[in-house]
Amino acid sequence: MARYGFVVAPITLDSDAIAAFELTTDVQLFYGIIGIGEYINRLDFLDELIEGMPEDGSGEEVVRVESLREGEFAPRSGGSTPIPRLELTVRTPGMSIKKWKFHKGDDDPNPSIPHGHSDSDDRIKLDAYQGYVYKKSEQLGRVSRNSIVVLWNDKEFRKFAREAINAYIDRNGDFHFKDYRRALPKRQKR
Repeated sequence: MARYGFVVAPITLDSDAIAAFELTTDVQLFYGIIGIGEYINRLDFLDELIEGMPEDGSGEEVVRVESLREGEFAPRSGGSTPIPRLELTVRTPGMSIKKWKFHKGDDDPNPSIPHGHSDSDDRIKLDAYQGYVYKKSEQLGRVSRNSIVVLWNDKEFRKFAREAINAYIDRNGDFHFKDYRRALPKRQKR
């Protein structure tokens, strides 16, 4: 099943998308998956998404979210049980088509849960919250604001994001995440 969003002007997040973005961010902070700095960065970017301000001045683009039909799955490396996935396709004029695959059972929490893997190079990852693109820890760029809005406005993606976070927490329940919720460090005396 494919849903298409033809984007010409900046679009805004719907209320369900805002609630899901906030909830998944709050849950990840609560469980110590993200730190307070990432939490604040995500909420700041959410404000930009809500206000409809494009951060990158991108032009016309076509953004599409595709989910595989029930019963279709992405193969898992090593031949183990396949896992459900969603795909985000972004086409920007003058650039190649970028396709991002989101795997529900991804064991890696970086750069976000969920995050996308580039169709052309699995080591290139997309932060589903702020749109940054990484290869290992190196930031390569950022997808357009509209791409993230279309992704979060998609009801299936929001459900997928919640399920991916729950699956990660269930698999790593005995792991003790760092407690980033404590107060910021005390100011040093001069």
